[in-house]
Amino acid sequence: MSEGTTFKYSQEIADDFENLLKAGEEYDVIIYVGEELKEIHAHSLILRARSQYFRTVADWSEKKDGKFILKNPNVSSLSFEIILRFIYCGEVNLTNLQGPDILKLLIATDEYNIPTLISCVQDYLMKRQHEFLKQNPTDILDTIYQREDFTDLWNFCNEKICENPEILFNSDKFTSLKAPLLELFLKRDDLLLDEIVIWDSLIKWSLAQNPSVQQDVKKWDKDEITIMERTIREFIPLIRFCNISSVDFLSNVYPYKALLPEDLINEILTFHMVPDKQSNLNTQSPRLANKKVVYSEFVLFKKGEPSEVDNVSNEVGIEERKHLKDRVKDFFHRKPTRI
Repeated sequence: MSEGTTFKYSQEIADDFENLLKAGEEYDVIIYVGEELKEIHAHSLILRARSQYFRTVADWSEKKDGKFILKNPNVSSLSFEIILRFIYCGEVNLTNLQGPDILKLLIATDEYNIPTLISCVQDYLMKRQHEFLKQNPTDILDTIYQREDFTDLWNFCNEKICENPEILFNSDKFTSLKAPLLELFLKRDDLLLDEIVIWDSLIKWSLAQNPSVQQDVKKWDKDEITIMERTIREFIPLIRFCNISSVDFLSNVYPYKALLPEDLINEILTFHMVPDKQSNLNTQSPRLANKKVVYSEFVLFKKGEPSEVDNVSNEVGIEERKHLKDRVKDFFHRKPTRI
């Protein structure tokens, strides 16, 4: 018995539906979209057949002159027209769209619950819009945060920021980052940023949340200290103080001692001044950035090439490099919990 032969002409069907959309013949739906409430015509049967949103969420109760009336001012007309074309003919062209428009399209696609298009737009952003992602990290993170359907893009952005933290931490909009997002990054072990830079960034962010507080910590009054302490309190357990050098601690952290619990200050001082004494300080493992430095120190020491220590890594700060040779020796004499 010979097998049956199936001929598919899906492109012809797509072309016919696209022509139907353009011509607007026999339309029975008027959709007003965008702030300007642009009028767009469509067919209820196609909308319901191709979109879960139009089947179950859309309000079809309003009619005028025999036409269904739908309104969505939150979705731009550009985004909606792209979505509508995808619904009709299964095609989408993102080539001429700028980053902000693609992000708006992604949000609109999520609202209309079109998984295939969501995946497509996310993939395009990750592969073709690297510069946009680098220049707008806070806006993008704020947009995709807590949206279950954007997991791929969320993971991609997190990975890129952890690999290149300057994308976020050196951004002009870093201080506008929402507290829950900042907390998520400070919890990560793979954030390739020296701990003292993380601390300095946290102070910068906290000051930006409280513009009434003076920039000079020496001039703070009791009210300003209270305000800053409340702002920074939840982040203190996330800072790995044991991975901040004594030099950086004294110059960058100690001036803000009023923001830290007194017992924590004492533990940090003990950690640096009496390294052999058992400490209750949370000796969390270094983030990967510091692990690279420790590994480089180890390799050079084992090779007997201490003269090369000054060239270990550009990731190490200037002050840190000055004391790197001493730290190599400390590495081999400290207890494991101190590393």
